[in-house]
Amino acid sequence: MLKKFTEKMIILLTKTRNRWYKSYVNRFGDIEEKEGKAMYTIFDIANWFLQKESMNHRKLQKLCYYAQAWHLAMYNKTPLFNGTFEAWVHGPVNRKLWNDLKEYGYVDVPQDHFSDIDSSELLKDSDTDQFLEGVWNTYGGFNGYQLERLTHNEAPWLIARGDAPEQAPSNKIISNIDMYNYYNQAQLRGDGIGE
Repeated sequence: MLKKFTEKMIILLTKTRNRWYKSYVNRFGDIEEKEGKAMYTIFDIANWFLQKESMNHRKLQKLCYYAQAWHLAMYNKTPLFNGTFEAWVHGPVNRKLWNDLKEYGYVDVPQDHFSDIDSSELLKDSDTDQFLEGVWNTYGGFNGYQLERLTHNEAPWLIARGDAPEQAPSNKIISNIDMYNYYNQAQLRGDGIGE
């Protein structure tokens, strides 16, 4: 009964958000392009997390997702990096990162995979470093499967999936606005990173 109710709510929220979003875009342009500019690439952020430990691709994807989502919530819709996440079966996935790491499958990505990336600017920025430490301290102790399950219970992934069956492939984009709204509300409840 609860599952049917949840499914109906997701469909309703998706339809409502889509109508609102189309109306907004018609009047003001694409909201996700108008917000603040990102300073980094997803590869910079993935490299930062890999410096903590070697991990599988699934965990790295979810850590990057949470970094982006919480940055949007905490820094007034400003993305941490350029790029989007798709609502795949195993949770949010950034396709560029996936393409770069797909050769590893379920094996841990070596810590030096992004050794050609100069992350010195990222490491000099103490605010970003402190922010990423908060993400790491909150989510770093979970494995990839646990993070996947966590994202499966959160509105941004659920809204993007819509009424797609649980195991159906999907490349629907998880909206930055949905991430901002969900994690901003969590932050207001005192459920932020490092809490």
